[in-house]
This record gives sequence, C-alpha cells and structure tokens, in this order.
Amino acid sequence: MRRNFGSIEKKSVTERPEVCKTRKLGTGCYASGQTDCEEGHKGTRGNHMETDVKGEACNQGKCYAIQTTTGQEDILIQFMRERMDPVLIQEVFTPKREMNRRIGGKWKITTEKMFPGYLFLVTNSPEAVFLSLKKIPKRKNLLHDADYYFISLTDAEQAFIEKIGKDRGDHTFRLSRISLPDEKPYQKGDRVKIIDGDLKNFTGEIIEYNLRKRKAIIRTRMFGGTDVDIHVGIEIIEKQNRPG
Repeated sequence: MRRNFGSIEKKSVTERPEVCKTRKLGTGCYASGQTDCEEGHKGTRGNHMETDVKGEACNQGKCYAIQTTTGQEDILIQFMRERMDPVLIQEVFTPKREMNRRIGGKWKITTEKMFPGYLFLVTNSPEAVFLSLKKIPKRKNLLHDADYYFISLTDAEQAFIEKIGKDRGDHTFRLSRISLPDEKPYQKGDRVKIIDGDLKNFTGEIIEYNLRKRKAIIRTRMFGGTDVDIHVGIEIIEKQNRPG
C-alpha cells in the first residue's frame, strides 16, 4: 500500500493502529506530575534533549504521530502546549514544506503542511500524554476520532522526520535548487545536480523529478511500514555540462 502526500489535502486513512500502551502511567523519567524522577532527571523544554541535575544528557524521547482533523493541527498543538504538563512534552510539531505553485500565471513559493492531518510528538511519557488527550472535549473536533490513538514511529521513521529542517530546527523542508544537463531535453532518469537545499539530505529517497510542476518526489516508509510518496519543491536555476 502506498500513500501520496503530493496534494494539499490528504486522502482518508482507513488503518487504525492500536492505542499506545508502551509504558505504564507513573513510570519513567517524566511521569505525570513529576518534575524530577527517582534518578534526579529534570524535564526541560528543549529540542529532542533533556538534561539531569548534573548537566548530563537524559534519554531522548520516542517520536509518535497523532492523527488529528485536517486543518486543526496547529490548534491541537497550541492546546497541548497550553493545557498539558510541560514536562511530558519534549517537542510537538507538524512538519512543513515549501512548494513552487503556479498561481495567477506566476510561480510563487508557498508553505504547506507535509503530512496534513498529523502532528508529531516527542515524549518519554506517551501514556500520560494519551490520558491527557482523552480529556479534550469531543465538541472541539481536534482528534481524528474517539479512540485518540498514537502511531509509534520506528527508529528509521523517527530519523526521517528529525532530518526535516534539522540544520535550522524549524521542521520545514525548504525549496532546493537544481541544475540539469544542457545537451538534450531532460528525461526521467537523467542526472540532476542538487545545488543546495534540503534535498541534499534526502538523496537516497528521491524517486523522480517533475520539472513541469517544479517538484521532486521522495519515498519513505511511515505510519507502520506504509510506503509514502512526499512531494517537495524545487527551483531550476541553470543547466550543467556533462563531462565529455
């Protein structure tokens, strides 16, 4: 099965992963209501990092995807930051991407959500967060359905998500500039040189370029092993000479 995140709107999802039950509430470094665990670890609001009272690194949290109503991602993120115990959440965000869109006859750079209907949470206390989410009134329509489930990412999936905007810390896949060979019109499979941009960090996942729509397509596995095609923006700046 393959999903396509090329358009702004996401197709409906039929898979229903099980609720996260990886840790009992009240255990681990960041149990609900705790600021320090039995080993002296103290929660901090940093990017993917916690430190203990001695200044030593504490274990990085696990990454989970939370399915929400498309268009409500930022509202749910704000709700979680304002209403939940901050020691439960190392980070919560929704990855974005820059795209080249032809609007009114002109190419314009737009910023869009990369995975509409999902946000990503880094935490050491998933079940405590899960129980907090259950307190959200259903009338707010912030979660995908009444089950309030998490999708636990594999290590490879988490590494992919963390690469997006890693150098800047903004979780945004910025536009990449490419150049093409100049001795003939581009054909699928021809060599493309990435001049700069975030594609440089994802060369192994690129499956094709669509020059007419100014986008590249990268493929990865996400949400429990499903192949996902992700469209990201490119800009063609020049042509390159192939070595004779």
